Amino acid sequence: MTSIRVRPRFRHQVEGTAKDINTKLVEGFKKHEDEIHMIFLPHYLVVEYNPDLRHYWSPQLQLSLEENEEGVLVRGLYGPHPNVWSIFFYGYASMGVLSTFLCIIGISQAMVQGQYWAFWAMGACLLIATVLYLIAQFGQKIGAEQTFEIHHIYTDIMGHPEPIH
Repeated sequence: MTSIRVRPRFRHQVEGTAKDINTKLVEGFKKHEDEIHMIFLPHYLVVEYNPDLRHYWSPQLQLSLEENEEGVLVRGLYGPHPNVWSIFFYGYASMGVLSTFLCIIGISQAMVQGQYWAFWAMGACLLIATVLYLIAQFGQKIGAEQTFEIHHIYTDIMGHPEPIH
């Protein structure tokens, strides 16, 4: 999991039915109730740390179960709590929308007045987006130990999945 991706993912093909795999996962994660808790639905589980062990950058593991011809495809996604993820998503979206408008203003300025201040402001938006990305990477490194712990619990329950990407 040394990926530079903001939200590492994995896929794991296992034999059985989604109901059996779901039961196996729920029972396996319940053995670690002192550290983690989970939210589970028939084909979806969210595993996260208990509030006393959780910090701002603590990860969640979201597991979805999809039945196919070979058995069940388990898709795992590691990421921060949705509140943290939303802050970064809206930060990136805001910078993208603002940059688009600044580009339109900058092109208009260049055609009419010959002034280019909007292009400089666009550069500031790019700088802010880059800083947001670096902060996200820093946060991912802070939560890496807990991510590895959850991943090891998962592999103890289910075996080793395909490499994370």
